[in-house]
Amino acid sequence: MKRSVFIGRDSLKAALSTKRSLSTSLPRYNNYEDKPNSTPQSYGTDINYHNVRRNDDNRDFILSILQTSSTKREAKTFLKRYAETARKEEKRLAASSPGKPLVAGDGAPAVDDGMEALRQMLNPEEHLSKAERNRKYVQRLLQQNQPSYLQFAGLKEKEMDEWLSPLLGDDQVHVAIVKIRDAHMLDNETMEGIGKTLAQLHKLGLTACVVLDADIDAEATFPENYRRAEIQAERLQAAVVNANGEARIVAGSVWRNLKEVGQTSIGIPNLLLAPLGRQVIPIITSFGYTKEQRCVPVSANGIVMALSRLFTDPTKSTTTSSPNSDDETPVVLDRIIFLDHLGGTPSVTRGGNPHVYINLRQEFATIESELASQRCTPERAIHMENLTTINYCLSLLHDDEASALITSPREAAFHVRSHTGTPGEPETKNPLIHNFLTNRPIISSSLPVRLDSPRKPKTTLIKLGMPLEIITCPNLSDPSINLDKLVYLINDSFGRELDTEEYLKRVDGNLAALIVAGDYEGAAIITWEYPEIINEKGEKVRGERVPYLDKFAVLRKSQGGGLGVADVVFKAMVMGIFPQGVVWRSRRNNPVNKWYFERSNGSVFLPGGHWTMFWTYPNEVIKDRAADFVSVCSKIEPTWKN
Repeated sequence: MKRSVFIGRDSLKAALSTKRSLSTSLPRYNNYEDKPNSTPQSYGTDINYHNVRRNDDNRDFILSILQTSSTKREAKTFLKRYAETARKEEKRLAASSPGKPLVAGDGAPAVDDGMEALRQMLNPEEHLSKAERNRKYVQRLLQQNQPSYLQFAGLKEKEMDEWLSPLLGDDQVHVAIVKIRDAHMLDNETMEGIGKTLAQLHKLGLTACVVLDADIDAEATFPENYRRAEIQAERLQAAVVNANGEARIVAGSVWRNLKEVGQTSIGIPNLLLAPLGRQVIPIITSFGYTKEQRCVPVSANGIVMALSRLFTDPTKSTTTSSPNSDDETPVVLDRIIFLDHLGGTPSVTRGGNPHVYINLRQEFATIESELASQRCTPERAIHMENLTTINYCLSLLHDDEASALITSPREAAFHVRSHTGTPGEPETKNPLIHNFLTNRPIISSSLPVRLDSPRKPKTTLIKLGMPLEIITCPNLSDPSINLDKLVYLINDSFGRELDTEEYLKRVDGNLAALIVAGDYEGAAIITWEYPEIINEKGEKVRGERVPYLDKFAVLRKSQGGGLGVADVVFKAMVMGIFPQGVVWRSRRNNPVNKWYFERSNGSVFLPGGHWTMFWTYPNEVIKDRAADFVSVCSKIEPTWKN
């Protein structure tokens, strides 16, 4: 369960009124020289240009998010969260500019279909119901942007009402701790893209708290190193501002105890909590103050861990509020994000390419050992520090689905342009936005590893996840197995009742492995099966045994969930226990077959027309043993009741 920290009105006022200047802020500006037919003006007077630009950015934002959402479930998540965030943003803009309508050109109304529809939803006409306004808003977006959103166009009114009419506010400030390493290596385009991503995440309801890992030059003086870090913070702040977001560089909040290793803390939390309460992204450089008020370099990972402790400390009783409001809102740590030129955590199985998904409770020790066994290089040390830091931070959240992301800055800077859809265009997604909407990796971790594929993963999604137990006893009735929970899982997943007595007669003595995820939330039962072959004398004899996936089950409540139970179990089977291969069958009308097709190396219809056989064996094995596999999959009798 996620813990909350509160930012209080009194604390906010105290931070705003502090006499010592411990934070800086750059003026908001735009690059007018890059815009044709625009006159350089101060930010405060160029209202027309800024509002037109904001409308363009808002339209592109809405379209890019819907492009990122590839399923109705993902679109639902976005629309619910975004509508409430947009409502708060409209109120804030109205309060900051009372009586000033958004205009474009010579006093003409700013015309933007997406934002106008959103504005009508937030300020409805009296004769329309709330559900009708929401429905019109979504349908308008979808109709304007075919074919990219054709999958959403067939929604029934009842389904649309179920999705959008509740629009219940999430009275929390969701925070992501974002660490950027070697920001000085980022070109302007990448930095601008990262700023735009952070601004868009803020619109979605996720506010970043950024830690810039300072590049310390051993040959430079301390003031030179400090100024180098400040320049990178200013670049990022400007990038966020240019994307119509708000950011502030915060100095003085980090304290460092030089006498105790690893003792980094957030000494003045209000310097961070105050901007969060005002919907501003705080940016911290990796410098802190000692007890003697001496400024020293501090480990960026140490700051990330200190921030995690701050945002998850149940003893804190601060609240977010604006100076003119008595409303109190808890702060919730939602994500850990590392932007690193090295990309995600490397995987031996994937030929050194990053892991797609790491289930810490199952894989942390194994991956840590893999990294430790590699040649000692600076890159290995960075990967190790990233993994151990994230493991520590996620463990503070006590939430199985709490997630972290490690990706490259270029991936984080990617943005889908509006009205794309060119034939043959690769389906590239921004991993930060995709993960926030879906809490899943961009590709499934259980898909076969294609080392020759041109599209290799660059991002690693990490979660606390769930424990995974692999039992290799020969009998399913073994006391180490909770048979009652296993049978309940099978019945719930298949929607049918297993004849337990008959099933045990068939599998006991032949069990190859039982894989159990969590508290029997998912499982795979693999048995040893023997094909019938004809020997040289024409006699039927048992052939070489075959690992057969007899049951693959996930509780219905866990299907499609953020923990990826099916992926975790299937990956453990094909990449862990049986990397040489496994076979199974499925009824031809099983809706899960598409999932099986994507994860198998091949399939064939079995004689009789009822079953499809799948395998993960390499093709050269299939040539020699195809008859054995068909024999195994054809002879097994189902053991369901009724």
